[in-house]
Amino acid sequence: MKPSMVRSTVVTLISLLMILHVDTVWGQVWWESTGEKYSFDLSRFRILILLGDDFDYHETMIVKKHWETWGAKVDIAGTACELTGHLWKRTEQGWDRSEISQIKTDLILSEIDLGCYHALFFPGGNSPKSLLRTDSVRVVELIRQANRQGLVLGAICHGPLVLAAADVLQGRTATGHPEIIGSLTNAGATYARKVFVVDGNIVTTNWPFFETTAVKIAQQLLYPEFLRPTTFINSDDPAVRARAEELTAGCRTEAERAKKIFEYVRDSYNEVPCTTYVASEVMTCGGNSCRRRSILLAALCRAVGIPARLHLQKVTIKNWRRSDGTVADVTFAHGIAGININGSWYLYEPVGNRDKWISWTQDKRRGEEMPVQFYADRDCLFASDSKIIIEDLPDYFADRTDKMIRLIEKIDGDVRY
Repeated sequence: MKPSMVRSTVVTLISLLMILHVDTVWGQVWWESTGEKYSFDLSRFRILILLGDDFDYHETMIVKKHWETWGAKVDIAGTACELTGHLWKRTEQGWDRSEISQIKTDLILSEIDLGCYHALFFPGGNSPKSLLRTDSVRVVELIRQANRQGLVLGAICHGPLVLAAADVLQGRTATGHPEIIGSLTNAGATYARKVFVVDGNIVTTNWPFFETTAVKIAQQLLYPEFLRPTTFINSDDPAVRARAEELTAGCRTEAERAKKIFEYVRDSYNEVPCTTYVASEVMTCGGNSCRRRSILLAALCRAVGIPARLHLQKVTIKNWRRSDGTVADVTFAHGIAGININGSWYLYEPVGNRDKWISWTQDKRRGEEMPVQFYADRDCLFASDSKIIIEDLPDYFADRTDKMIRLIEKIDGDVRY
């Protein structure tokens, strides 16, 4: 078996184990609980959950509670004014779904005004079949209209069935319960057996990852431009995606995934010349500059659903010794990356290792101060001192844009990094 096939098989197996790995909560009820704290601000967003009868209660209400905790206004639209949901429990005989709970909806399908909402969410259970059986014409048209308007479309477990029925999955990658694989592929989607898949404005997830579901849809609402692939941050490149998934296989939280990627980018830095700024090519050639490495760091993060963007610092090194023996101060634009972890942005040094620090300080003894360590709750950067003066700049970029290049040219002196 080829190494690439072995790597892909290992990643798939670990993903399957993740789907099986959940925490026991509320006695016999099981679902994901990471213990993470979030600082999302969804106060300017309104989300609509669409339900039919016999919906999965936990897929609906736990996800809804997360969004409301983060400030979102969440409405439930249903096929009737009152609907019945089922609750799963683990018993000695196996899984049991005999317990039911009834909820009152905020509105019925015919009352929906899409202009009021930023996202639609479809829980599973038998709700998708109920929606399509009761009013397939209305449901399909709502989804198609929402997709045309660029609203976020989210679905969990059996929920993607309604997206398939609306023909919005053609050419997309999606996940969901194994029972609906045929429906997704027949609708033109590529099925991925993963906890979650984000493809543009469509977010599909698996039971019982309710927390991940809430997080991924929140991120798509808040940071869409820092999640999508771009010209230079080509996070959809197969090699970039495979490397990111390999690095983060087995990670349960956003912070764990970001740490693995950060350390890989930091520790694989070298001085091999590289002329490209495209992330997939930088990954191959080495990328001997901070600006290239920050692009690679951002691309690997986006490839596994972590929002990331490009930042710059203005760095002045005092009394720099040139190759001809002369000494002078030099100033240049230094590339770093911003990574969003659980709703907060932090700055990360993409070349924060011993060799890079020595090249800046021109002092081998100071190499012992490195490398820059990863933390999920603070900036992780080189520190200013009397010799190296570092100023964070307020600008940030979704890609290596003309505006970013002009700013670099404005700052740069005669030393290029």
